[in-house]
Amino acid sequence: MNKLKISYPNNGDKLKSLLYLSKSDGRQHEVGTAFLPSGCRMPDIGESAHCRHEVSIILEGKIKTTSNGKTVVLESGDMVSISEDESQSTEVLEDTRLIYIFFDK
Repeated sequence: MNKLKISYPNNGDKLKSLLYLSKSDGRQHEVGTAFLPSGCRMPDIGESAHCRHEVSIILEGKIKTTSNGKTVVLESGDMVSISEDESQSTEVLEDTRLIYIFFDK
């Protein structure tokens, strides 16, 4: 068992890795937090895609996320799942704190 406190990025960083889970087959999963200030965008311009499946749980705030042409507004209590290699972008509508999990293929 490994007990950890949830903490958030500081010094202007948006993401903070909290835990890496290495599997015997070489895959590595990551759990972390984000603090996204109102008015920012991820990525700063355009869209991005990750080679890992992403699950994000919104703890507080509000964001508008677009993935593969579909746009949703997410707020406290919402969860989103984005498959690996899907293009995505996010506009932060209110200061937002979330927990993310990246799953290797």
